[in-house]
Amino acid sequence: ILTSVSMYAVPTLNVYNFEVKNDKEASYKSITEDYVNKTAIEQGVLGLFATTDDRDKLNSYVIEIYNDYLAFSNHTKNQTSADFKAMIPQIAEGNLNATDVEVQFAKDKKIEQNENTFAVYTVIDVKPENNKEFTEIIKNIAETTFNEEGTLVVYLGTDRRNPSKWCLFEVYKDIDSYLNHRSAKYFKDYITQTKDMIVDKKRAELQVLKLENKGSLDYKKLY
Repeated sequence: ILTSVSMYAVPTLNVYNFEVKNDKEASYKSITEDYVNKTAIEQGVLGLFATTDDRDKLNSYVIEIYNDYLAFSNHTKNQTSADFKAMIPQIAEGNLNATDVEVQFAKDKKIEQNENTFAVYTVIDVKPENNKEFTEIIKNIAETTFNEEGTLVVYLGTDRRNPSKWCLFEVYKDIDSYLNHRSAKYFKDYITQTKDMIVDKKRAELQVLKLENKGSLDYKKLY
């Protein structure tokens, strides 16, 4: 049963990324869907999202959001997590890369997944000397984005190992909602305003495999 976030909880976000072996795509889909279905019923789980890069179908992203760090920690110690990690060497090239994200902003609506559902994962490396200014700008952008028609999920945070590395996960009703977002004046202004603050940016437009969330998450870090 997906549980809602409590008033005082600080959500935590985890992102798995790995490259699926050429001949293991079917196994990957089966294993990942099973992992999502089993994890979704755990205490403290707010959402799980299994996706692949639209330009590289073997590049997989699994995004998880938990009520708090304790819920995430408990998950990493259970059998479902252990079984999933044990299967990775059979289906993936190289290692399972994990990013533990300190959430700055997390809002979502209940997703009713269909063939049009569209997702994006972006990693932004910011110059450390610009990170404080960028923080205020990107949190305001996240709020405006979430309030747009067709936006279902906006999760934003920083890599716990590197506070100048930002991770942004978005889900839209369809690609038109996403394109409307990117063509909005405020978004174009954001790109211009921050271009000299950013060292590197990687954006993956995603095909969705399995999306599960509680909905109605509403969190924004106040400082």
